[in-house]
Amino acid sequence: MRRAALVMGFGWGRANDDVASLVARRNALEPFNLILSQEAVVAPLNQRKLASLPMHSHHDAVYVDTLDAAAFGLLKLKDLFADADQVVVEVIAHERQILRAHEATELAIRCLARRPSVGEFLKRVRVPELEPITGMRMNQWSGKNTKHFWTCSPLVYRLFDAIPIALRFHSKKKQYQRDPEFIYRKLSEINKQLQDRGVRWQCSELP
Repeated sequence: MRRAALVMGFGWGRANDDVASLVARRNALEPFNLILSQEAVVAPLNQRKLASLPMHSHHDAVYVDTLDAAAFGLLKLKDLFADADQVVVEVIAHERQILRAHEATELAIRCLARRPSVGEFLKRVRVPELEPITGMRMNQWSGKNTKHFWTCSPLVYRLFDAIPIALRFHSKKKQYQRDPEFIYRKLSEINKQLQDRGVRWQCSELP
């Protein structure tokens, strides 16, 4: 059995320190064989002497939402743990984001599994039930957080989470469920945008 963590970033700033601290606590209880993280959490993880691999490539001009990030991470796990008899995947995110991140990961598993080469691997993947998380800080306002300003205020985040983020999530959910290959086309499109900007990330299931 292998244990892996999919670690979601939360804008830019101190909130990601709290996410990294949670990863460190979970790793101390039961070590991860692999940590895949978004860019915003890499430095905080390094500060805690936790090595991670990128869940996907990163460029400030290309937005990758929680659903697509989870899908990228699962495809990377397939390449790295193809021979594992079981893979326990723990989704770790900010307390404001964890419900959506967990739902996104389970949806990504269902949609990606409709490609036989991926489905055989995902049959061996288990996502544990959520555990309550409290006490995490929001980010402080900064110029780097202009594109993620909703991560700096609980009230603003609640508004965005209930309306634009939720609407985008459910719209993509319908598209991904309707067309088995849509999620792969979307991920390939994002990956090409990143490659065009000189950022390389390899996965056997994507061009």
